[in-house]
Amino acid sequence: MGFLNPVLLALAAGVVVPLLLHFLHRAPGRRVSFPALRYLLRTERDHARRIRSRQLLLLALRMGAIGLAALAAARLVVFGRGAAHPPTAVAVVLDNSLSSGRVVGAGRVLDTLQARALAALELAGPGDRFWVIRAGEPWDLATPGDAVHARTRIRETRVSPARGELIPALERARALVTEAGLAAAEIHLLSDLQASAFQGTPPELAGLPLLVYTGVPDPGPNRYLRTVTVGGGLAPRANHRTEVAVAVGGGPDSLPVPVRVVVGGQLRGAAAAPPGGTAVLPVGPFPAGRLEGYAETDPDPLGADDRVYFSLTVEPPPGVAVVGDPGRFLAEAVSVLVEGGRIRRAAPADADVLLLEWGAGLESRAPGQRAVVIPGSDPALLPGLQRRLREAGIPLLLESAPGLTGTVAVDRTGVGLEGVRVYAPRRLSGDGTHAETGPSATTGNSAGGVAAAGSAGGSSGADPGAGVKV
Repeated sequence: MGFLNPVLLALAAGVVVPLLLHFLHRAPGRRVSFPALRYLLRTERDHARRIRSRQLLLLALRMGAIGLAALAAARLVVFGRGAAHPPTAVAVVLDNSLSSGRVVGAGRVLDTLQARALAALELAGPGDRFWVIRAGEPWDLATPGDAVHARTRIRETRVSPARGELIPALERARALVTEAGLAAAEIHLLSDLQASAFQGTPPELAGLPLLVYTGVPDPGPNRYLRTVTVGGGLAPRANHRTEVAVAVGGGPDSLPVPVRVVVGGQLRGAAAAPPGGTAVLPVGPFPAGRLEGYAETDPDPLGADDRVYFSLTVEPPPGVAVVGDPGRFLAEAVSVLVEGGRIRRAAPADADVLLLEWGAGLESRAPGQRAVVIPGSDPALLPGLQRRLREAGIPLLLESAPGLTGTVAVDRTGVGLEGVRVYAPRRLSGDGTHAETGPSATTGNSAGGVAAAGSAGGSSGADPGAGVKV
C-alpha cells in the first residue's frame, strides 16, 4: 500500500474543524431546581440524550468525510498480487557455484540468495513466466513456468562443485526473456559476484532491466589446493617410498599455506608452500593394493577447495629378464630402474617383460609375457631374427637400411633425445598393425627405421637403444 501524493495527506488535519465547532457552539442551559417539574426534567434529559447521540453521529460523519477527501486527494493505491504490472518474462540467474557454499553468520551464501529470490516471487502475477538459471550448473535445462514452479526450482538448488559462469548465464537469460513474447521482461541476478565468474565479454542486454542482488560480504583472498600428483605421475611401487606433490593456489599474499597428506585415515606428512608454489612430501612405503587419501590445508571462508582426494593402485614392480647381451646403454638403464624400485630382476620363466637380444626365445614366451626385441650390431644374425618373428606371428620384417648411414637425428619419441648419435640403423617393413615400433631415425631423405643408439661421443660398439615391443 502507498500514496502517489503523500504530501496531500496534510489535508487530513481538517478533521479537527468539526470537533472544535462542536465544542464552541455548545449552549449550556441554566439549571433551576423546581420540585413540581420533576417529570418535565426527566423528559428533557431523555430528549437531550437523543439529541447528543445524533450530534455525535453527525460529528463522526463530518470528520470521516474530510478524511476520505484527504485520502482521495493523496491518491491512495493498494498493491495486489500481480495486479499492478503487465505479464512479465523473468529470468532468475541464481549463482550456486562452489563459492556459494561459504558460511556467513548462521547460514550459507546460497541460503541468503535463495531467500532473496523467493521474496521477489511474492509480487508475481498469474500472467508472469519465470526461468531459473543455475549459474553453477551450465548443463542444467531452464524450463519456463509460473511462480510455483520457480519456487520449487529455487528451493531444490544445491551448491555445485563447478565454477560459476555468469556471462553465459546472462546471455541465456537475455535470449529466453526476449523470445518469450510478453509485454515486459527483466533479469534478476543473485550472486556473490566472484571475479572468476566473469570470464568473457558481457552480453548486450539491449535495454532489459537487470536487477542485481548480492548482500554478501567480501570473503577476502582465497587460498586453495590446486592439484595433487603422486609419484610424479607414476603409480607407486609396493614397499617403496614415493612423493606427493601438492600445488597451492590463492591470493597475492605471501604467507605460506600449510599442507597435510592423509592416507588411510593417518597423517603421513606435512609441509608448507606459498600461494603459487608446490609442497613435496615423501610418503610410504605402502603395500600392494588400493591407495586412497587426500591432501588438505587449513579451512578458510571458502572451504570447499581446501581438500583434494586421490585414489590409485600400488603395484609390485614388474619382473624383467634380460636374455643375451643388451649392450652397455640398456644394461645401465635396467640397473638404474632396479635400484629405484621401478622394476625387479626375474628369471625368464617368471618375468613380466623379456628383453631379448635378436629376439632369442621370442617364439617360446609364455602367454601374457611382453617382449622387447633388441637388434644387435652383427647383420649376419638378421635372418635368425626374421625366422623368430615369423614363428611368433609378428608380420614385420627387419632389414638393413643402406640409406640410413652416418649420424641421424631421433624424432617422434617424446622423451627428449636431442644430441644422441644413432648408428647401425635398421628398417622395419611389412604390415605393422599388430606391433608397436620404437623411435624413428631420419636423415635428409629417409625415414622409418629402428636404430641402435648410443650417447653422443660414445664408442663405435653396438649399444642398442631401440627395438620392437610385442
